Parts: sequence; structure tokens; C-alpha cells
Amino acid sequence: MVLAGNFSPNVAEANGFREVLSWVLALGINKVIFELDSKLVVDAVLANVLDMSEFGIIISNCVSLVNLAHGFSVQFVKRQANGVAHALARASCMHASPCTWQVPPVFVRALLSADETSFEQ
Repeated sequence: MVLAGNFSPNVAEANGFREVLSWVLALGINKVIFELDSKLVVDAVLANVLDMSEFGIIISNCVSLVNLAHGFSVQFVKRQANGVAHALARASCMHASPCTWQVPPVFVRALLSADETSFEQ
């Protein structure tokens, strides 16, 4: 999704998370662990403190969406550990229209294998 405007990085991260939550809920998927590399967004979602700023209102929307589903959790991961998300984000710039993959695309399979290997060790 493209949102017109000039957003601060924190507002952009929060907007992105809100859109992902909406998309996953619309698909009817439960039991999802959302790993974000924005510590500020994760901390704000987990704290669930009333904040009337633009960022705070988006975070309140995110909290409401997280609470709508069964088994959603949010956690922080360092950017280096979030290679799959970054590969998908870079690839999204190459597509003129939205696309959904039912299986992992070829360009992220190696990253997924590396993640799986690191969990086994």
C-alpha cells in the first residue's frame, strides 16, 4: 500500500504495522508472531499508553487490532535478524501492483533456510 505524505520514520513504521495487522486479520489468520525492528513501535504497542499524538493514535489502532485476534504477539528483533522482511520490502518496490505469495518466493528461501538453521543450533 502506498500512503501519500511526509511521515516521520516512527509514524511510517507504525502505519506499516497497522496495515499488516489489518491485512492478516482480513485473511483470517490467527496465532501470528509479529517481529518488528522498530523498538519504539514495539515498546509503544506493549505499553498501550494513551497518547494523542499522530504516532500514539496509530499505536492505539494497532493495539486494538492485536487484541481482535487470537494468538497475536509482538516482539522486537534487531534489524540484522529481520533479513526476510527487508528482502520483501525491497522486492515490493519492483512491483507496480500489490501481490501476495502463497509460498515463499525464491529470493527469500535462502534467508528462511538460514533463519531455520540458526534456530536449530
